[in-house]
Amino acid sequence: MKRTVRCWLSVSRSWAAAIAEDQELSKKQAEAAKVSCRNIRRDGNDAIKKATKDKKIAEDDEKRAMDEIQKLTDDEIKKMEEMSKAKEKEVMEI
Repeated sequence: MKRTVRCWLSVSRSWAAAIAEDQELSKKQAEAAKVSCRNIRRDGNDAIKKATKDKKIAEDDEKRAMDEIQKLTDDEIKKMEEMSKAKEKEVMEI
């Protein structure tokens, strides 16, 4: 009987460690996705600023475009956070 209990406790600890590692990996991947999204935003903003500087678009259009890029970025980051929370909840259910 004691062997069964020891075996179960050993597996239980290993399982808990695996869950913790999976959660940590999920958080790191979510953060990397957010950073990637922000880098894309930065590149888009730089392109818009360059177009404004080169007189290809008006300053009003620059402001509208940058606001739209920010809105899209915020929406995508919100989706990523929701997916990350759902994944964390899924891992805890197992």
